[in-house]
Amino acid sequence: MKTYLQVEAMVYRMVDDATESIYTDSLIYDGIEAAHYAICPWVPKMSVHTLTSGSSPHTLDTYVLPTDVFDILAIRENDTELLLPNATLDSNSIFGSTYTDDKSWIYTPDGYLTLSWEETSGNTLKLFYMASWTCPTYEDKDTATLEIPNRAILGAAYFAASHCMAAQSSGTSLIRQFNIRIDSGTPIHNPIMDSSKFLYDMFLNQMKLMPTYSRPGR
Repeated sequence: MKTYLQVEAMVYRMVDDATESIYTDSLIYDGIEAAHYAICPWVPKMSVHTLTSGSSPHTLDTYVLPTDVFDILAIRENDTELLLPNATLDSNSIFGSTYTDDKSWIYTPDGYLTLSWEETSGNTLKLFYMASWTCPTYEDKDTATLEIPNRAILGAAYFAASHCMAAQSSGTSLIRQFNIRIDSGTPIHNPIMDSSKFLYDMFLNQMKLMPTYSRPGR
């Protein structure tokens, strides 16, 4: 596992700011924090959580999900040991408590799990899900070790570097320092923007090397 400072140093080198005089540490932090979410479709944190029906703030058919849910993999009804299907919201399909033998669930509204039936009070469901990685706070970053696994560190650093250069690119476009005329060829009006796009492409290419995670029933 890499420390925050190790990854921060990688990002500074990627943006060619070894002296740390061009980009602020707060901007680097913003990029690294954003990278914790950006890598989730390819490298999620696999997590498990127990939901208990009828216990506050849950009702018998609606559950408040953990705040780190990125996507749901499966729902297990513990008293029957069944993995329940994800409902398909197609025309003429049934989703409700009338047909309790056809149990299913949907991930809606955002942050909630809704069942097609009312579970018996006290029964539990096991939630298998992809979670987002927890980034250390800005105040704790200098002593923190990142949760992100080593295989995803390079991709996260590319994303953070792209984020930082995009921020600088925005300021560059405002002062139009590269808006010149030449007799031949096509001038690069904003080379920093091109560098940001290049680093983002490097991020995507790195993420494509990660194993693909299947989503059951999808």
